[in-house]
Amino acid sequence: MVNTDKLKGKMRENRYTIKTLAKAINLSNTGLFNKIHGKKEFLCSELQSIKKVLNLTEDDFESIFFAQSVE
Repeated sequence: MVNTDKLKGKMRENRYTIKTLAKAINLSNTGLFNKIHGKKEFLCSELQSIKKVLNLTEDDFESIFFAQSVE
């Protein structure tokens, strides 16, 4: 499960929108939107591209893409 809020925060910090991030990692806007919102799963290569483009630390990367749901 993707921590959408944290990912969007990191996107804002790095001045990326869905459109600009999608272009940077070679996805369609709709494709990235669906993956961020859990409708589709990210490929490992896409996760690595996002990590690189957004300059995510290991902790940030894990807390965004390997977040555990809290009920």
